[in-house]
Amino acid sequence: MILLPTDTVELREHLGDIEASTKLLRRRPEDSIFSPPLIVISQGIGKDTMPKVAFSATKVVFQDSLQSISAPAEDEDLLLFTSVYLRSKLARYFLFHTAANWGTERDKVLFSELMRLPLPLPGGDGLTNETQDIVEDVARRVRRLANRVETHSKILENEMEETKFQEDRRIWASKLQDELESSIYAYFDLTDQEIALVEDTIAVSIPSATPNNLHSVIPAQEPIHRNHIGLYHQGLTPYAETLQNTLNAWAKNAKAKVRASVSGGVHEATDMACVTISLGEKAVPFEPRILTDDTIRKLLVLAATASTTVGRLDYLRGLILFDGPTIHLFKPVALVNWTRTAALNDAAEIHAHIAQARQISGGTC
Repeated sequence: MILLPTDTVELREHLGDIEASTKLLRRRPEDSIFSPPLIVISQGIGKDTMPKVAFSATKVVFQDSLQSISAPAEDEDLLLFTSVYLRSKLARYFLFHTAANWGTERDKVLFSELMRLPLPLPGGDGLTNETQDIVEDVARRVRRLANRVETHSKILENEMEETKFQEDRRIWASKLQDELESSIYAYFDLTDQEIALVEDTIAVSIPSATPNNLHSVIPAQEPIHRNHIGLYHQGLTPYAETLQNTLNAWAKNAKAKVRASVSGGVHEATDMACVTISLGEKAVPFEPRILTDDTIRKLLVLAATASTTVGRLDYLRGLILFDGPTIHLFKPVALVNWTRTAALNDAAEIHAHIAQARQISGGTC
């Protein structure tokens, strides 16, 4: 997050190491791209699924695998905010969906792709009045980290202390980035549903797209009842609460008198999970329950009609069954089927079915 002079080497020293001329340059880039204050950004995506981004208050010269954004000194606050934004979950969400190479081959983000990242300036159209305050608060906290890092870097006495300092530095930066994610969401005025889409992409989709090796955990394939993927270690609860809250918010906006309550569980013998939506006058919190063999047998008979056979392979889609005031959702236990994103999609499909049924019946159901 913060680039110190001690993180770099002298240009003359580097040219000497590679036996390059110090007098003749093949080309001379525009000096302003190396002038502080600036942000230095890598093209490659690191192990933490984000580009390497660092703010520098001193001049830095680099090769073409790095890229930079510089600004006048009076815009330093905005540049510090931008350095946090470029490392944020929201920026990674956007870049993952728009960068040509990320998730398809060697993960990287080209400068032209980076420049497509939206960043409306404080006070611009569509932003809240607090955006300038957010920029100043983020900049203040990043400066505080920079001062802490610089102070500690000056008192190192041996290689062991240097190693520990670098690890501490990484932890400090990671902790601050986590704390500032909510500020990025507030700057762009994201809704809870939009935040869920962003965070599911970061926690599930991105690490599932390009696993490091054959033994890597693929979050999307992890069972919903046995995983260590962010909040999904809670099992069906995040999915069920999102589904219930979304349906009830829509019902309230439509001035409907009914509310949805969700219960459900996993049947480990078949690697299937089922949630049941009950409609009534009052919503009750999500209740995990044990699925009986008899329940699963009945649902499997219905699920057979929702599968598609291609050659010798049988693809089972999720099943939504309407049974009077009760709705059942029956899907394999893979986490990809039970994220908050999946809950939003399922809520939209259920809402569409209900609206269609009301239209067919003339609004009587």
